[in-house]
Parts: sequence; C-alpha cells; structure tokens
Amino acid sequence: MWTTGLNVTKITDRDRKKQQDQLVLEKKISIILNAQPLCTLYCSPQQEKELVMGYLKTMGHIHHYEDIQKITLSELNEVHVLTQNSGHSAFQGHSSMSISPTDIFRLTAQFQEKALLFKKTAITHSAAIASCNAILAFAEDVYRLSALDKTVGQWLQSPSPDSFLFITSGKVDVTMMNKIKTLGLKLVVSRTAPTTQAYQLAMESKIALVGFARGKRLNLYTPFLALK
Repeated sequence: MWTTGLNVTKITDRDRKKQQDQLVLEKKISIILNAQPLCTLYCSPQQEKELVMGYLKTMGHIHHYEDIQKITLSELNEVHVLTQNSGHSAFQGHSSMSISPTDIFRLTAQFQEKALLFKKTAITHSAAIASCNAILAFAEDVYRLSALDKTVGQWLQSPSPDSFLFITSGKVDVTMMNKIKTLGLKLVVSRTAPTTQAYQLAMESKIALVGFARGKRLNLYTPFLALK
C-alpha cells in the first residue's frame, strides 16, 4: 500500500471531530551503478525501478532502455544496476509541432483525473509525458523530481515518436528543466509557474513553456510554440 491511515482531530470554528486521514508513505533507496554507489533518492514506495531508470536517463548515465543490462531491488532498499552503452543516439523528439489550446486543456484535464493518490492524500505531485492526443506515461510521488523520473522510466521502456510534451503539477525550476532538456521534448506544461532560471534555460534550449494551465486558461512564457 502507498498510504497509511491515521486518526486525527479535525478542528473548525464550530466543532471538533475525529476522522481518519491518509498519509503517504515515503522511503529512501540507494542506487548502486555498476557496483559503485551513485546516489540516494527519496520517493513514495511504488514504481521504484522506473524511478531509477528515469533518474539514470535524466542525469545522462543512460540514453535508452537497452543500455540497462540488469536492474534488481534488494531487501536493503538498494537498486543495483548494470549498464552498457547501446551505441544508439538519444531520442530527440519532434523538431517542431503545433498544438491548440484546446488540446492542452484536454490533456491537463486527463492529467488531473489520473491523480488518484493526490485525491486521497492532497500532497503528492504528478508528472506525465504526452503526445498532442494522449498521455503516454504518468506517475505520482510525494517528491516532484521523483514523479518526473518515474514517468521517464515508464516512457523509456517504449518511447513513442509522438512524444511531444511534459506535464507537471508543480513548479518548474532549473533542476527540473535540466532533466526535461535531456528528453528532447518541445513543450513543458505546469499547473503553477516557472522560476527565472527555468525560464532562461527554456529560452536557451528553445523549449516552449506554459504555466498556470488550469481549467481553460494558461500562460505562455516562451515564443517557441505554434498555437493552432
């Protein structure tokens, strides 16, 4: 299970009552890459292999799923990974593409519908990789970057030539933008806002950046998106 129940006292200006809240579990995992300790990550306890694959991809340790020879999760919360260079070039995404605001609104609505853990706990972040027509990979986690890496780990196993945009429920900072830059995607959509450094990196990388995509409204921060 990804959550645990806890009895709490809900207090309002009118009364107090007992109720059960759902708290998200979190854990620490260590990545051992080619027999050498690499890093420690914190995450919600699901899709841990996808998290590790996504992390290795967005940090430049691998390019493709075929680069991974073996990946195993030990009882000590260690993920052991053996890799090799596949010799394939990295996925570059589309060179250019246009999308309508209606398509973005539809995708963000689907994105919200998939956030079941958030609806249960109200604290998790969501991330997705999508084409103009459908969400191709989706994950939730208590940490923004772990949600991103889990999504990338899913997508990495069957990357689609239609992959075009990344969607996040949280802020877009420079750390997140650097990870997204490795994926060759051309559009980042957030329900909140980017930082100045993330905006500058998007401009340098010619990545379209959309913020405050909620309901049927959005803010377009960069000029690299052809809206239909």
